Amino acid sequence: MELYHIKSQKVVNLISKLIDNIELNWSKMLNNSTKLRVSDMQNKSYKEVAGNIKEGNVFIEIEMELDSDSADNFYIILSKSDCLNMIGLILKKEPEAIDKIDLQPDTEGEIMDEFIKFCKSTTESLQTAFNDNMQTKSKLSFKRCLMPPNDDAELRNIFSETNNDIMFHADSEFTLPGPAGDINSNLSIFFPLELTEDFFGETIYFINNESKGTILVVDDSKPDISIIRKYLRDNDFRILGAKNEKTTLEKLFSEKIDLVLLDLFLGQENGLSICRRIRRNIMCSNMPVIMYSCGSTKENIFKSLRVGAQDFLAKPFEQKQLINKIKKYVAELK
Repeated sequence: MELYHIKSQKVVNLISKLIDNIELNWSKMLNNSTKLRVSDMQNKSYKEVAGNIKEGNVFIEIEMELDSDSADNFYIILSKSDCLNMIGLILKKEPEAIDKIDLQPDTEGEIMDEFIKFCKSTTESLQTAFNDNMQTKSKLSFKRCLMPPNDDAELRNIFSETNNDIMFHADSEFTLPGPAGDINSNLSIFFPLELTEDFFGETIYFINNESKGTILVVDDSKPDISIIRKYLRDNDFRILGAKNEKTTLEKLFSEKIDLVLLDLFLGQENGLSICRRIRRNIMCSNMPVIMYSCGSTKENIFKSLRVGAQDFLAKPFEQKQLINKIKKYVAELK
């Protein structure tokens, strides 16, 4: 298994904020000073996450909606015993009474009702952290709890062992008061990498610990940006996204960009006008620009080259085509 290195300080900072908010939320609910600290952050394949599908773990499924057409689920994994211990503290029940309860999806009554409230409250604390610390607004909703072995089939469908995609994974250690002293426990959060990168608008990991360069993709279609990001990810390029002229220029002035991939048609804007702005600005006038679109007519190619683009790609293009084009205009990158 290759090691994937996280290179985005924004991700590291946000995860710390998420854990801080969970700590505050749990301390309030449990009426004690619960302490959490981030112990590890890395990326794991779905196959590795599938290793957590075992009796004794609880998967809390939360939907994260970025806009009307972009939503996905992420997961908090806790041990069933920790969940019961926390519910016992909330309800002020004796440990002996909690030990007799088996938390299952079909459990009814006070324990399960309180656990669902706990999950929803934890989701709200995450929502606050996201929206307080990021410009991109999101909506989080608690969906359900999945518990092996009852939900084995559903979980193995989600975390398919044939799925080679990557999930962003953060581990946190925390302590709970127990009858014989503090209990050391662990919380894991798993985000699909595509969801995390859509939220942050940039590649957050590299296989070999070094980026070969930064590519700015200017496109108003998230699916198209996601495809390009997949194509370039395994080649260790850092990918930034922009939807319009304003964000394109902001990123060109604030980031060290090596090449721009620019869609010819951008909804209400035109890729040609953005390319003209790039060429007219002394700060980025020599920036390599490759334009692309579905309409690979001679007229579109001619217009793109006339405003200063170095090359043109017709969609849909293959990964090898894209890499070869980039290598033509970007010097040997690190």
